[in-house]
Amino acid sequence: MAFTKLSAEQLSSGAPTKPASRYAQFLARREVGEGGKTTVKAEGVSRQTIKNRLTRAAQETGTTIKFHRSPEDEVIFEVTGKQK
Repeated sequence: MAFTKLSAEQLSSGAPTKPASRYAQFLARREVGEGGKTTVKAEGVSRQTIKNRLTRAAQETGTTIKFHRSPEDEVIFEVTGKQK
């Protein structure tokens, strides 16, 4: 059986936190002025889902991000601040 336990908080948010943790790890290694880019195809989810996960990961890591204009199938962001 391949079930993963979810807390009440995870269930109320509508999505497990595991994907966001991967995003949080990526954000934690970025410095102010750096950023990242991914595609809908590479992530296997919608553009809005990617943005939501990045936003949640930024909150978890104390990072401020800014999304840049990009084609419909891409998400580009920049780290604009970090809490110390």
